[in-house]
Amino acid sequence: MSEQPDSDSETRDDEPEPEAAATPEPHDVRPASAGSAVKVLGVERYVQFGFIAMAGIIFWILDKVLVLVWDIWAEPNTTVVSAIAFASGVAVAVGLYFHPRLNSLATEVGIELSKVSWPTRKETYSATIIVLITSVIAAVYLGVLDFFWSAITDLIYQTKA
Repeated sequence: MSEQPDSDSETRDDEPEPEAAATPEPHDVRPASAGSAVKVLGVERYVQFGFIAMAGIIFWILDKVLVLVWDIWAEPNTTVVSAIAFASGVAVAVGLYFHPRLNSLATEVGIELSKVSWPTRKETYSATIIVLITSVIAAVYLGVLDFFWSAITDLIYQTKA
């Protein structure tokens, strides 16, 4: 006796798969082309680089702190201190990378940053020139104002003396 699937609870073989399953996630690793073995990481490479940079920062901070603390009791062995700091930095970064919520947050930040429209080289050059000119004008204006204010205060304090 074969069971008939309920039309509401089970899908039949002749029904197409939902479209959402066909769209790739933004951080999926996909081949660049069908004949290419090169993998494109997309936003995920920035997330991974961020966690690697975090491991380096943790290593650097722990190395300095451990040397300071160890120096209280004895001369620190820099090789041991650096090894402990390196292992701790890598362990913390790997642990945080595999934390689902934090990795998801970092990936979402990377996705949002990839949507930013960054200025072109020409726009950056123009904006830099504008900032420099504005800074020079402000410096000259404040210098002239300071010169006159100093002259006025010198006159006031000289007459009362």
